[in-house]
Amino acid sequence: MQSPATCHKIEARLSYEHSPCLDDGAKFGNFAIDEFSLRFCVSQWVNHRRWVGRRSCGPWLAFLIARVMRTSVALLIACVRPPPIPRCPHARSEADGDLLKSLASRINSLKGDSVRLLVAEALVPGQTLQFIAPQPAVEMYYRRVPLAMVGRYRKLHSHGVGIAVETVTPLPSGEAEVTLRAGRLCEVTEFGLPQDVSSPWLGRDARVRYLSPDDDEAMYGSRGETRDSSPPVSSRLLARSDALEATFVEWVDKVRRTRRDKEAGLLDSIIARLGPLPDANRPTDRCLWVAGVINDRRVRGLANDVRPTVLMARSADARLDAVEMALADSLARLEVGWI
Repeated sequence: MQSPATCHKIEARLSYEHSPCLDDGAKFGNFAIDEFSLRFCVSQWVNHRRWVGRRSCGPWLAFLIARVMRTSVALLIACVRPPPIPRCPHARSEADGDLLKSLASRINSLKGDSVRLLVAEALVPGQTLQFIAPQPAVEMYYRRVPLAMVGRYRKLHSHGVGIAVETVTPLPSGEAEVTLRAGRLCEVTEFGLPQDVSSPWLGRDARVRYLSPDDDEAMYGSRGETRDSSPPVSSRLLARSDALEATFVEWVDKVRRTRRDKEAGLLDSIIARLGPLPDANRPTDRCLWVAGVINDRRVRGLANDVRPTVLMARSADARLDAVEMALADSLARLEVGWI
């Protein structure tokens, strides 16, 4: 492609003289040009015009191509895009925020409270446990952190009791003598890993949900909120609960007559600490109370340990079955003098 300067050089090739090489040469006034020079000059002029036109029309051509491409892409997207989905009348709105918050609080309540879980013995409400706490755990018992306790047989029990610290007596060695008292029934909803396995009295993080003793639906059914009042008890269950009292009185009399006075005196102190026997219309409380008496640590061996069964049983009938079988077995062995 030639610049304007090249065209001026070409025009210089025009001569004022007639060219002898051109027989039929064309004359333009005083100018004369041969055929080759004319063709060369015309071609260079055409190329020059093309170069000028391309330089001036290039930006406009690029702008036009970009507009066409953008329009084509927009049309393509409009054809491919799915149609808008109509809004559901039940879709989430700002008013649903309170509902979601209440649902989240409900889920957290079902998970339960954060506690320090001790894995030691299956206690029932009212029982006490005394032990020597190692030095790293003494501060935890001084601070009265929320505690719970479950038993263990091959695996951790799913149900236990809340624990209250009664006394903490420091020892010269840096350890402390701690007395714990079992409280409300609870279900462990989340087990944590033990931070230190050197002693079971250091516990582990867990979450528990406290239960109402005689509300089987809340304990093992729909896992809803527990009720303050006990549900109605059927006449059959009430009759079994009444019969349990008579069996327990017979067992206490048999122990007094066949065992040493020391153990008979221990029974009196155990019963006095647990309080009076619950009413017959509270069969679960009555089963827990009887299990607490016959399976106390101070009179170990008088009856089979049914506390884990009573804690994790799914109905009052199952709890009554466990306690009745333990009393019947103990009475039979006391009769023949095996214990």
